[in-house]
Amino acid sequence: MALTRAVPLAHVALLTIIYLAFVSLGLPDGVLGVAWTAMRVDLNQPLAAVGLVSIVSTISGGTCTFFSGYLLKKLGTGPVVMVSGFLTGLALLGFAMAPSFGWLLVLAVPLGLGGGAVDAGLNNFVATHYSSRHMNWLHGCWGIGATLGPLIMGMALQASAGWQSGYQTLGLMQLSMAVVLCLTLPLWKMENAKPPPEAQDEAALARIKPVRRLATWLAPMAFLLYVSAEMGTGL
Repeated sequence: MALTRAVPLAHVALLTIIYLAFVSLGLPDGVLGVAWTAMRVDLNQPLAAVGLVSIVSTISGGTCTFFSGYLLKKLGTGPVVMVSGFLTGLALLGFAMAPSFGWLLVLAVPLGLGGGAVDAGLNNFVATHYSSRHMNWLHGCWGIGATLGPLIMGMALQASAGWQSGYQTLGLMQLSMAVVLCLTLPLWKMENAKPPPEAQDEAALARIKPVRRLATWLAPMAFLLYVSAEMGTGL
């Protein structure tokens, strides 16, 4: 009886950790647009230079996502997400201590790599082990993080603590989440030991309709336009 209860509890506990990890993933996403007006003065950069930071971070994140399948298969979702959390946390702390604009470009690489790995890893894990309802809540949690990040940076700027303090706070929050992920790695193994729910329901698989060829092109194009608008608005 105790074992029967332990599995659902582990299932819920891991889902809660995944939600928190996606909140953490969203924290730095809208911060640069808030902080840059102050950062560029201290770093003696034009307003448009922020685009270079975004480009480096985006390329790094896209590259990591491209290889995420191999990494997840080789290492597992839990370790990949944990390492990514440490990468992003350390990169954000590095932003707080960056002495020049060149260092921001260097630090944008681990920031993008960490974000790309977490995004791909958690989306795949939730799609495999949980329902579409949980996937919707997952991305809602990203929205919470994407809202909190600019608020934290805004409060740091308003309190005259400076953008460095805002990045320090966000970096410590990311590192705290990475420590939680490190301490709960056994939960990921328990979840992977069970077959995904979809594999147990052959009738549900039989009802899945094939995707039209046009949709396979329209979906990524629509996503490209959406992400472009999102990043542009964020900056």
